Amino acid sequence: FSPSMGGESHTCGYCQHDENGTCVADDTCDNGCPGDKPMKANNGVCYYCSVVLPLATDATECAKCSNRYLNSAGKCVPCGWSASAAADASECARCPNRSMQDGLCVRDRCPDGQFMYVLSNYSGCMSCNDSYGQTANATECAKCPNRKMTEDGKCVLK
Repeated sequence: FSPSMGGESHTCGYCQHDENGTCVADDTCDNGCPGDKPMKANNGVCYYCSVVLPLATDATECAKCSNRYLNSAGKCVPCGWSASAAADASECARCPNRSMQDGLCVRDRCPDGQFMYVLSNYSGCMSCNDSYGQTANATECAKCPNRKMTEDGKCVLK
């Protein structure tokens, strides 16, 4: 690495320099991943925190993404993913609106003005004002006074 290369380092992406112009590693690239892809999976590849799929990694790597938790199978699971056995309660607690129930880290509520929907292996919260319908149960749909359930299980605007 040379400061004359414009701050690019093959290991860390952009590095900050000290007063002598030396590249100083910071905690955004301590695992060899650039700041925009902070989590390194077991396959050695760096990933964005927004990747929807669970990734095999360890607790240290998973903790680099605030929107994920490590499950008992060693996969770093997105907070929006359906229920999964968490490695422990502290991992589950990393996700807002989730808690441990019967050994599973489950989404237990959505913020006011939203309802919970399920899409394949993924569950999430949707605004009551979104224009399209999602699969939900009647209890969740009823949280939105401007929505109704259809016969095929969709929560749609009235």
